[in-house]
Amino acid sequence: MVNEKLKQFIQKLHTLPPQKRLLILRKTIIEYKELLKHLEQEWKNLDLGEE
Repeated sequence: MVNEKLKQFIQKLHTLPPQKRLLILRKTIIEYKELLKHLEQEWKNLDLGEE
């Protein structure tokens, strides 16, 4: 399911002009970095809670 959504996202990107494509990729990367930070913090909280 995730792979299919990723394929669709990439296909849509290829239909866009290069500048728009870059803007969307930057925004997406920033959003995923923020999500990753949040998940890492949650993981640390879980580790601390088990001890």
